[in-house]
Amino acid sequence: MRVKIRFGKKMQRAWLVKAVVMVVAWLQVPLVRSLEIGFYATRCPAAERIVSRLVHLASRHDPTLPAALLRLHYHDCFVGGCDASVLLDSAPGYPPPEKMALSNRSLRGFNMVDMIKRVLEAVCPGTVSCADILALSARDAVVLAGGPSWKVPTGRRDGRLSSAVLARISIPRPQFSAVQLKKNFLWHGMSTAEMIVLSGAHTIGSAHCVSFWDRLYHHNFTNGTDPSMASYHAEQLKKICPISSYKSKQRVPLDPITPFKFDNMYYKNLNMGLGLLASDQVIHDKLTSVLSSNSTLWERSFCKAMVHLGNLNVKTGSRGEIRRNCRRRN
Repeated sequence: MRVKIRFGKKMQRAWLVKAVVMVVAWLQVPLVRSLEIGFYATRCPAAERIVSRLVHLASRHDPTLPAALLRLHYHDCFVGGCDASVLLDSAPGYPPPEKMALSNRSLRGFNMVDMIKRVLEAVCPGTVSCADILALSARDAVVLAGGPSWKVPTGRRDGRLSSAVLARISIPRPQFSAVQLKKNFLWHGMSTAEMIVLSGAHTIGSAHCVSFWDRLYHHNFTNGTDPSMASYHAEQLKKICPISSYKSKQRVPLDPITPFKFDNMYYKNLNMGLGLLASDQVIHDKLTSVLSSNSTLWERSFCKAMVHLGNLNVKTGSRGEIRRNCRRRN
């Protein structure tokens, strides 16, 4: 008797098993908090200046780059920790990587990271991790967009595991409710207040029509528009993203007032019903009202939350590696 096995399903099961093993391994690893301010001071003194300079030069030609670099760091840290796993390409013997997950297919900035890595490898071979490049470039991106600066603890090493399955269950979605968002951040070890503060990063960047299409045309499985969205704003968005634009590549600024400036306008927009994503508008509460009127408090809180984010399940010491190419394992 011959038994026919469908290779596709078998491979899918194999990847799922590997993904489960990876999740268990990650959950069993305790948080490591041995990063240092000035880790490269003696190892590669020019490292932080190189990252800052290259990000600055590139952003002058592409004002959308700061938002892309900040988002890369977010999505990296939310999947297995800040270990540059989001940068890995597909490779034989490994499951589909994070960048293949639906939530990550719109990520940008990979070429920028590649360029920074090539320069650092030329200056200090095998010294600066791709994970630290992501953390440093995120900080520099915020500064270049007019936001606050903070000291970035460094010393991260790069992970060897990357899973699209884990990315799918780890990264919050644009359609999440307030309860789902709170649970997601709590699962990552972050508080509700930090969730609200970090959401302020949506003061720069943009989103595809599909990310908020339901709010315009199919709110709560009806044919209506989300009533929490200002009516005039909804009408403007419908002109940019008509009902037939579900799969359109058209992008819309997350902040319609100051789309390229890193400020607290995001919270002011929520007060006016101008939040673009459902996950933006649902977090509107007393804290967002406070942050909308106190930019200093938000900037200070944002810097502190970013340091916490950058510490999530980092790999240091003998864990991980320093990749020579951010897209491939050594």
